[in-house]
Amino acid sequence: MFKTMNGEKDRLDFHHVFQSIVALNENEVYGYEALLRPKNFDNPELHFIDAKKNNYLFELDMTSIYKASLQYQQLPNKEKLFVNICPSTIISPKFPEIMNEIIDDTTISPENTILEISEAEKKEDLDLLIERVNDLKNWGFEIALDDIGRGESTLEAIIELDPDILKFDRFFAHGIVYFQKKREYMRRIVEIFGKDKLIVLEGMETREEMQTAIDIGITHGQGYYLGRPGIL
Repeated sequence: MFKTMNGEKDRLDFHHVFQSIVALNENEVYGYEALLRPKNFDNPELHFIDAKKNNYLFELDMTSIYKASLQYQQLPNKEKLFVNICPSTIISPKFPEIMNEIIDDTTISPENTILEISEAEKKEDLDLLIERVNDLKNWGFEIALDDIGRGESTLEAIIELDPDILKFDRFFAHGIVYFQKKREYMRRIVEIFGKDKLIVLEGMETREEMQTAIDIGITHGQGYYLGRPGIL
């Protein structure tokens, strides 16, 4: 049975809100991303900074996946569940055992669960990360590479990890209508990888941003225009 770490209840006191990810051409919800909302920190970023500083990032990640999985059970149609996970968590020796415990303790289905790995985060042991990512795919999980465009070597990360889904950072949605270089960068990624990978643009806030993304070839979107985060 999955158990959170002892003596750290305050640091693991959080809940999730869920934001829809929409298939743009069909205007249908494809899935929901679980977004962590801490009780004792002003924002999630500060929570993760504290977790790294105080060595409980693994516990925070796994507890987040566990809680999100329990809430996911309330979805009537079982759309895809997107949950964030750090590379350091995936390569932890404890990860396979704890992940199995979460699967056993919840009705989470690997086939309906997408694990989001940040492209911007430093990947310390790439060979082991690739091995674990392949193991997760064999279990039935899909892998999303998050924050595309924020890291220093996007193309290398996509090729090496071979994710199923690419998620452009919200930076690219802001001003997409006016900045040609943003559109050209995204169009390049779509041309190279769009045939065999689902591509999402985060941070859409206007109809014009959505339409420009569709014109570029992006098929899925996330942002306030498509749906604000909320409780299931």
